Amino acid sequence: MAGDPLYQDEDQFKRMAANPQIMNRLRRLQGLKFVTGLIALALIAAIWLNWRFG
Repeated sequence: MAGDPLYQDEDQFKRMAANPQIMNRLRRLQGLKFVTGLIALALIAAIWLNWRFG
C-alpha cells in the first residue's frame, strides 16, 4: 500500500540532514547540476555566436 504523497515527516528530514553521507551526496549532486547548467549555457552561447558571426 502506498503512503500519502502529501505527508511529510519532519523528523525523517532532520535525521537525513544529520547524516553526513546524505549531505555529501546532495552537495555533489548540486555541484553536478551547477556544472551541467554552465555547460548548457556555454553551448547556447557557442551556437548563438556561430549563428551571429559564422
